[in-house]
This record gives sequence, structure tokens and C-alpha cells, in this order.
Amino acid sequence: MSSSKINETDLISIHVKDSLQAINCIEALKNEIIKVVDICEETSRAGGTIYAFGNGGSACEAIHLVEELVARYLMERPGIKAQHFLDTAVVTCWGNDYDYQQAFSRQAETHVEARDVVFAFSTSGNSLNVLNGIEAANKKGAKTILIGGKDGGKAKDLVTIPLIVNAPRTMRIQEAHLLIVHLICHLLENRLFPEKAVA
Repeated sequence: MSSSKINETDLISIHVKDSLQAINCIEALKNEIIKVVDICEETSRAGGTIYAFGNGGSACEAIHLVEELVARYLMERPGIKAQHFLDTAVVTCWGNDYDYQQAFSRQAETHVEARDVVFAFSTSGNSLNVLNGIEAANKKGAKTILIGGKDGGKAKDLVTIPLIVNAPRTMRIQEAHLLIVHLICHLLENRLFPEKAVA
């Protein structure tokens, strides 16, 4: 039995309410999400690659986006070209030998082409390595997308399209980011494989 003075059932209710408030922010982003899917469709049809990166929990969201595209989301279909910048050996090699603040920008400089799209996941929008990664992708001529939170930070002014979950708490922002990832994957699958479209 817990000896905590906090009522645990009340705490669960508070978390659920907070999460729903953050997720409800996505309603205001519907048109921007569709524009992001437009870019991803154009990139995929042109043979380009969808790249993604982030730190911590945002790294997990970036990886989640990529695995849903390469493997599958809802339908059996060919893979969609996507790759993240979170390879452990690459990130730790560069961080150890040089500077972690350039770990994403180095990969953008190496891999990204003008026909590609690059997703930066960041709840604050102010992490230096994320900002550097966005700027490097921009220099390559790629479209850049911020999946951000709070006020979007410095990153919101650097990208082609910012998708900002205007919520105060990091974990709630990350929960809303997961829904955004799933929405992008669902819409993109339906666009690229309309004969298998799922409601």
C-alpha cells in the first residue's frame, strides 16, 4: 500500500485531463498538418527521403515517425523512404570526437538533399544541436518541419512549417507529438497508396 499523501486516483485524473488539453491543441494545427503531409508526399514521389531527429523523448518520437514510415502504419504497402539521425554509433562518435552540438548538423550536411524533408522534434525549440541541425538542412535546400511545444522557441522561425503544441508541460507535449506523428503517417499512407486508403 502506498503511504503517499497524494490521492493516486486524483493524480491519474489530473494527468488524463492535462493530456487531453494538450492533444486538443492539435485541432488548431489541422491545416498546417495537411501542408506538412503535402511536403512529405511531394518528397516521397520525387524519390526523396524523410529525415528526423531530436533529443531524449523527442529522439524517441523521431525514431517512431521513421519506423512507421519504413515498416508500416495501418496498411500493407512498400516502405516509405525515411531515416533518423539517432544512430548510436554516429551520434556518440561525433559527440566524443568533436561536439555534440553538431551531431545532427553533421548528418544533415552528409545526407540531406534539396528534395528531402527534415523533421526536428523539440519540446522547447531552443536546443542548440536541434537549431544547428535545422540550419544545416536549410542550407542543403530541404524543407524543414518543427514538431515543437510551448512557444516554439528559436526553432519556429527557422523552419518551413512549425507545428507547435502550445502546452506548458514537456510530457504532455510529447504525448500530443505522438498523435501528430500518427496523423502524418495515416494521411501520407492514404495519399501514396489511395487504393488501400484506410479511414
